[in-house]
Amino acid sequence: MIDCVHRKCGRSDRGLRARRLALGVLLPALLVWGALEQVAGMGVRAQERSQPSSAPRTSAPIAPDSAPVTGKPAALTVAAPSSDVITFTNIDQVRLVPPAPSQFHFNIAENTPAKDLLPVPPPARKNVGPMLGNDLSRVPEVEFQMPLAKDLPRAEALKQTAHMLAKINHVNRKATDAFPQALVSARQDLVGLPLAMGDACRTKGERSRQFAQEVALVRGALQQRAAGQAVNFLQATNVVLSIANPPPPAPPLPVNGAVPNGAPAPQPVQPANAVLPLARSQSDSHAPPSAPRPAPEPAPQPAPPTANANPRPPDVFPPPPLAVPVMQSVVMQGTSAERGSPDKFWERYQTACAQKDKTLSQADKATLETVTLARIAALMQVLAPEPAGFRVGLVKFLSTIAHAEATRALARLAIFSGEDDVRQAALGALKVRREKDYTDILLQGMRYPWPEVARHAADALIHLERTDLVPQLVDLLDEPDPRAPVLKEMKDQQVPTVRELVRINHHRNCALCHSPANTGNVAAETLTAAIPLPCDPLQSFQDGYQDSVPDVKVRIDVTYLRQDFSAYQAVTDANPWPEMQRFDFLVRNRVLSEKEAEAFREKLALREPGRLSPYHRAALAALRELTGRDTAPTAEAWRQLLDLPEKQKRTALAR
Repeated sequence: MIDCVHRKCGRSDRGLRARRLALGVLLPALLVWGALEQVAGMGVRAQERSQPSSAPRTSAPIAPDSAPVTGKPAALTVAAPSSDVITFTNIDQVRLVPPAPSQFHFNIAENTPAKDLLPVPPPARKNVGPMLGNDLSRVPEVEFQMPLAKDLPRAEALKQTAHMLAKINHVNRKATDAFPQALVSARQDLVGLPLAMGDACRTKGERSRQFAQEVALVRGALQQRAAGQAVNFLQATNVVLSIANPPPPAPPLPVNGAVPNGAPAPQPVQPANAVLPLARSQSDSHAPPSAPRPAPEPAPQPAPPTANANPRPPDVFPPPPLAVPVMQSVVMQGTSAERGSPDKFWERYQTACAQKDKTLSQADKATLETVTLARIAALMQVLAPEPAGFRVGLVKFLSTIAHAEATRALARLAIFSGEDDVRQAALGALKVRREKDYTDILLQGMRYPWPEVARHAADALIHLERTDLVPQLVDLLDEPDPRAPVLKEMKDQQVPTVRELVRINHHRNCALCHSPANTGNVAAETLTAAIPLPCDPLQSFQDGYQDSVPDVKVRIDVTYLRQDFSAYQAVTDANPWPEMQRFDFLVRNRVLSEKEAEAFREKLALREPGRLSPYHRAALAALRELTGRDTAPTAEAWRQLLDLPEKQKRTALAR
């Protein structure tokens, strides 16, 4: 009996000690949680006070018979793949956990020359000469810098990337866009790129805000899983993000990678229970599986996805850290099964647009114009490399927009799309469009330094029955091959130059196309993106948002380069990134040496009598179809046949 009592007493004492221990752990945790809630609430109130009451609440064009939405909309929660929850609410009530602080501070002497702050250039590539076929993998590639080594420790890769952006900011403080100007003037491989500067490369104010929202709308429709995930997109671009247990801010990292007390530099840590935005999907059904993805350094990072988790890269760049609204920084990836079919995407997207349009019944004409342009731009950018089914749907959607920019977008799809069904759909839509809105695009396509585009442009002229352009086509027969070198005067000298197609890896050259986003004057609604690190896998649907810091972000509202078209291409030794990566294609004007110019002329020389360049063949095919007549393949013969003046003005064919 005594032993039994002793055992019961022992258990009672142990239970009491356990309860006291649990209380000792729980009470401090509750106090910390309450303090964080108070801080978050203060941040919310501060944000709400800072927003003017007259700020517009519109985000998309309206249907003429739509009614305004009155009152404060109820928040809508959507279950993510795990138990995490994303809440959609009105933009005026958006709540943001304060963004992660900067983690690096670099001391750059004020008088440091700009040339000393430029990145290390990549290895010189052998010039392959003019574009003779349709193999886009042979197009010369240009890069911002020597790529970082994939085996570089993550902390070092993060530091080097942040240091490069700090150098860019240092140079740009002396003059607007001073860094890209210094970079291009110092690099022969970048001279002649069509960089926009000043206001021409900037999207400001309401235009920037609307573009960010429209990009989020497109990606929101892409990212939804095909199996029964319904989302009301009335407020889909305005996302509340919260962190259940936000980590304390990490102290700034000096450039030597150590904190003042000599301890190892802390690394950003992803909270395991953070509420994450849905990942964005951009995979293709015919893309190969990605290579196995090792877990990134350091150890606290989330577990890596499986080998077949995601074969495709994100559309823009990997996203920034937690607590940033979807409309600010977005990235998509995933399997085609997750994303669903093109038809499902367009069904979701158009439903979202209709819901958003109802909020703009009282919007003025200028706002509707801004939203329309933002919607077209977002669709053309995000869907540029997507499979044909998505772009056929894009043609159908653009055909419903009565705007000159929609017409120009249709014309670009008609000449740059590789798939016949996309081109034919675009040409069908152009038949009922105002001709002056797209004529220059088709005529410029006849001189594009890739012959395939010229053939597509000639087919478009035939299909659209543009007999009014016959004189310009005749004049084209007098023109040299657009790929051939021409002499231009530079610094009182005649130098050979050439227009050539080049490509840029969309994921490795963020700093070439965009300005840093950590300048301290970037508006909260600005679309930003983190530069991907070569040691980390590109983010997938399963990954969600990984950690990042403001030090490695770029702003999308400053865009120096705009592509003509985009495509996914295989990259050798791509691991841990997927094999298929997005490339953007555009035209540069490059200065040649006399030896290079001679090599170009040699490759373009017509070896057989009577043989014509592909550009002259395209022009002749259009002339024969449009006139129903034929003669010798010279401009003089066609002028005599058609009784045309000796020479027509070629302003429409200007480069």
